[in-house]
Parts: sequence; structure tokens; C-alpha cells
Amino acid sequence: FFFVLSGFLITYILLREDRETGKVRVGGFYLKRVLLIWPLYFLLVLIGLVAMPFAFRLLGVNYEMPYTVGESWYWFVFFLPGIVTFKYGHHFLEPLWSIGVEEVYYLGWAPLFKWMRKHLLAVMLTVIGIKVALEVLVQLHFGSPLFAYLVEMFQFEAMAIGGLGAWLVFTRGDALRRHFLFRRPVQFGLYGLLLSFLTLNGNVD
Repeated sequence: FFFVLSGFLITYILLREDRETGKVRVGGFYLKRVLLIWPLYFLLVLIGLVAMPFAFRLLGVNYEMPYTVGESWYWFVFFLPGIVTFKYGHHFLEPLWSIGVEEVYYLGWAPLFKWMRKHLLAVMLTVIGIKVALEVLVQLHFGSPLFAYLVEMFQFEAMAIGGLGAWLVFTRGDALRRHFLFRRPVQFGLYGLLLSFLTLNGNVD
């Protein structure tokens, strides 16, 4: 859900900017993402890498970090915290893997959108197709465990699915609003199913 919503939002913002201004300002896009994400991300990295280990030593807490600052700081700085999890196992900053995936996606999506916006649908379908092919290779045990982990981690296909949704809403919005899926009884039914899944989760069977 997180990646699909992100793909939808970012693609819709870029489509709207292209329609309103006739161009896509990649630098402005990057600046907004940096101001939105980097301060909190790096604050958490500082807390998890420096402050918490120091506090544990100071308070005599019997807990050993699975990695040192020297072994891991560069993975966090270059937005690949998922590699830290792969190399050292579970840790306090493990949830940051998704932010790392987001940042890598942002880095490539804005310029790709700018250069290929006339062929946006083909680009998003290609991304989904590549991910399906990579998943097949993983299932056939092709490549190393790291390859399988990276294929699973970089869920760009979910962002492409969100981008497809944004493209459909942007280009076919009026027709979509008349679609039966958007009628109130159907919406209540779908949200009821979603709520049931989120509530029951593993017990849904």
C-alpha cells in the first residue's frame, strides 16, 4: 500500500506539473523530496547509530548492536539500509529500508518521467514486466541470496502500479468516476473487505 500510494502521488504530481507548466523541473522535485524526507530520516539514523548505543553503554543495558557505525554508516547515507539488514540481521533501524527504496525510486523516476512522458504507459508496463521476469528468476534460484533479496526489496512494480492509477485518473478521470467500482455500495463492500483483511490478517483463511 505504501509503495502503490507513493507511486500514485508522485506520478500525479509530475503529470499535473507537466500539464500546468509544460515542463518538469527535476531539480525542484528533488529539493521538495529532500526537505520532506531527509531531516527525519537522518535524525533517525543518528539516533539508531550513535545515540542509542551510547545510551545503552551509559545505562548499562545488556544489548549488543549487530553492527558498528564504521560497518554501516555508508549504507544509510546512500539510502540502502536494507543492505544492513541483509548483512547483519534485525536491528532498530530496519524499517528505514522502505525509505531507502523510496529515495532510489525518486532519484530515477523524475528524470525518466521528463524524458519519457510521451511514453509513460509503456514505461510503467515495462517496469512491471521486468519485475515479473526477475521474480521468475528468483523462483528458479538464479543468482545469489543478495540478488533475491534486492529483487524483493526494490518493489518498483508497486510504484509503477500506483503510477498507472495516477495516469488513469489523470487521463480518464471522468470515465472512471462513472465506473461501477466507484458507486457507493460497491465502495462500501470493497472497504469492508479491506477492513476485514487488515483486521484478520493471517487468520483470513
